[in-house]
Amino acid sequence: MRTLSVNRGTYVKARMPHETVTDVALDATIRAACQQGRACPEEGRIMKIKKQDIREKLRSSKISTPTVFVVDASGSMYANERMESAKGAVFSLLVHAYQKRDKVGLVAFREHRAEVVLPLCSSLDYAIECLKDLSSGGPTPLSAGLQKGLELLVREKRKSPDVIPVLVLISDGRANVPLAAGSEITEELLELTAVAWKNKIHMVFIDVELAHSASQRHANNKQILQDRMSYYHVEYLTSYAVQEIVSAEKAMLAGRPG
Repeated sequence: MRTLSVNRGTYVKARMPHETVTDVALDATIRAACQQGRACPEEGRIMKIKKQDIREKLRSSKISTPTVFVVDASGSMYANERMESAKGAVFSLLVHAYQKRDKVGLVAFREHRAEVVLPLCSSLDYAIECLKDLSSGGPTPLSAGLQKGLELLVREKRKSPDVIPVLVLISDGRANVPLAAGSEITEELLELTAVAWKNKIHMVFIDVELAHSASQRHANNKQILQDRMSYYHVEYLTSYAVQEIVSAEKAMLAGRPG
């Protein structure tokens, strides 16, 4: 993935500066002065450049977008046979990541814990080995899954500050197991999403709950996720749908100036 930046990469075009200029686009600056009727170099006279003539370089650079899938492996996911689709999406994105040298990881949460099934990597063979025995069933410790996924991406961000980390949550949002006994899941989700914001981790929530089975009991928790993440509702999950969503989100991130 490539993004536009004013401080690194290949010079692709010039623009009016937004703040203090540290990378002057000399060619565009001279053209701007000529357009205002001031002398050009070929006329053999001194070039007069004013502040309003100055242009800065806009550069294109390749950026890494390490992506961690946090996948609900609880009983409700198993009942609707969505785990295989989630695994298929990870495989599809790993193929793309391998070509681009990006990293993909997978955290699964079920029963009372979250597990790093696939550490951040770009190895297809390793991913196949890690994912082949992924099973599902039991209650839904959503907070634990988010916490584990964020830990992976925070570590990656510390190692490589220029990366744009992405967390993709695939779940029906029916969280029913807190991180600690007696803790409020709603408060946990608020705290975890605040950690993501602080560390500039982009979050995507792919809601796979079937419309006819939507529950008011979990409405508050789901609303937090909807408000604080890029939200998509996909009743019938396919690997293609997940890949399209993630690709669109990454394209959006690439369009943001560095």
